[in-house]
Amino acid sequence: MNSRQLILLLFVLGGVGLISLVVIDAAFRARANSLTAFTNYQPSWDDALRAPVEHRAVDVLGRLLIEPQDDPELAMAALTVIRVSQSWAAMAPQIHSQLRAVMDVRLQDEFVSMTAIRPVYDLLEASEYPELKTYRDRIIALSGERLPLVVAVQEAVVALQMSEAATADAALDRLDHAWIALRQPIDGHELNWLAQEKVAIAGIELQAGTALDRYIRRLLEPFGISKDAQYGQSIPDQAMVEWLDRQAQVVVATNPIARDRLHHAADILRRHHAEYLHDPVIAIAIAIASRHHQVPLTGILIGLFTLMSLCGGMLYTMIRLRRGPTPIDVNAETMENVEPIDLDTDAETRSRSSASITDVV
Repeated sequence: MNSRQLILLLFVLGGVGLISLVVIDAAFRARANSLTAFTNYQPSWDDALRAPVEHRAVDVLGRLLIEPQDDPELAMAALTVIRVSQSWAAMAPQIHSQLRAVMDVRLQDEFVSMTAIRPVYDLLEASEYPELKTYRDRIIALSGERLPLVVAVQEAVVALQMSEAATADAALDRLDHAWIALRQPIDGHELNWLAQEKVAIAGIELQAGTALDRYIRRLLEPFGISKDAQYGQSIPDQAMVEWLDRQAQVVVATNPIARDRLHHAADILRRHHAEYLHDPVIAIAIAIASRHHQVPLTGILIGLFTLMSLCGGMLYTMIRLRRGPTPIDVNAETMENVEPIDLDTDAETRSRSSASITDVV
């Protein structure tokens, strides 16, 4: 390929890329405009303003009913417009029929994921489908029988609540393992959002989160936080933060394992119940007590190793610069090796008769 052909190829590729960017940008702008129109739609508008938005909603929903997971937000916004429009009574049976067909097909697929089922269920729920409970029960059943796992978590919660200082670590690990077992898939089926909202599972997870919160408050007592104090949503002032920091340094200096236990318990609660909200005072106390107030030995060793590597590289660079340029023979020529006998090299260097003349570059 010569230079002219290469330039032509680059020109064509650049044009194709530019056109692709324009098309993608137009698609994003069209989606943004549609979403803005759907979210600001008012059924009290005049027909001249209301009709274009409703027609656009019908087109968008008709395209997304088959694959609503492609854009769940836009599909829900379009359905919201149609739900409050005057044509909803005539369109509802057709929309319910299409959504029901899509849901039936996906529920029959044993390898389907919840990311493909949930948008369809949300549309059925938003459209007030009368037989929604049937699909709700079928989706919950996909998570498998988890009653024994709920009982195991309940027993672990009781064990943690009744534990003493010597048995608290074992009880905490037991609760962690039981909670992991409750959340993990059974026969390839994950714990979906509807099963997680059941009274049994949601209730036991709330109990487990509360028990962990009480245990964390027990661990914070040496740091100056009373486990029975009610702080509410009050924010600690700077004086209290400084006092907690000094108290944490004293406790960690005398009992380093206290910080590790607190960090471990807070990490378990964060992994299994990320939406659980501590009081601001408790959250700040956990952060202060869990952090390292001094640089650990491993951090110092890593820093020293990095510093030695940088110093070694700088020293090697200075030595190379101090050595100066390397003299070369400017009269040397590199020729292609055309002798078929010599198969070890592809080129050989031959010097002219004046090879003794050197120059410095």
